[in-house]
Amino acid sequence: DFSDKVHEFINSKFFLSIGRFTRQKNFIFYLKCIIELVKKDDKLKFLIVGEGEQKKELLEIIKINRLSNNVYLLNNTKNVHYLMKKCEAFVLTSLWEDPGFVLIEAAYNNTSIISSNCPNGPEEIVGYDGGYLFNSNSKEDLIKIFSNFINDSERIKFEKKKIIKKRIKEFTCFNHYLHLQ
Repeated sequence: DFSDKVHEFINSKFFLSIGRFTRQKNFIFYLKCIIELVKKDDKLKFLIVGEGEQKKELLEIIKINRLSNNVYLLNNTKNVHYLMKKCEAFVLTSLWEDPGFVLIEAAYNNTSIISSNCPNGPEEIVGYDGGYLFNSNSKEDLIKIFSNFINDSERIKFEKKKIIKKRIKEFTCFNHYLHLQ
């Protein structure tokens, strides 16, 4: 079950990220981008689910930059599908993926995706037509892509979701089985 703070985020428009708090997932970079995004719109909310060695550093960045009304770190939850269905978009800021199963889960849940174009997954799964890719580790590009997402019509977002929903069929166990034969 979720705390009152999580319910507050879930009942607003929020962006979701999930992953270990490690260098690979690049959440420190993401928080630095969030600082800029919140300056443009202080109503934006970001829910980050995970745990890991960088948690103290992430909490410190949130505290120093007074982001506690905009960013919440949630320990692991069994209910990621519920969160994916409720969020505005799933955001992946990784430096690399193997191959990005969380992107497949987000697409399965009909979630819009904003992702770095890091190696091994995002470009193959999301593509430039199925979601919103930004140049990995580029603050300027992530902020621009966020703006594009926010300004796009619901129709454009829906079309992107349809494209990625078709594409993830390539990543099913059955499809891999067919390729083995």
